[in-house]
Amino acid sequence: MISADEEHDFGTIRQLAASVIQAGFGTDKPSRANFDGMDSVTLDALDQAPRWSGCCMLLYKDEIPDEIAFWGSSGD
Repeated sequence: MISADEEHDFGTIRQLAASVIQAGFGTDKPSRANFDGMDSVTLDALDQAPRWSGCCMLLYKDEIPDEIAFWGSSGD
């Protein structure tokens, strides 16, 4: 896993930047419902991860970190 300010590389999972989360979800603490309500095209557009890499972010429940969401793509 790499931080939001590092470049994607083969096989990496990069955290979404706080500014990207705020812009994409309208909040700095998105819930599982916010995440599930995002279609895959819009979600992928938040961070242009290359093949064999992905992204992650915290999801919140009642303003408290509750889950980590992961998404990305294989090289298939």
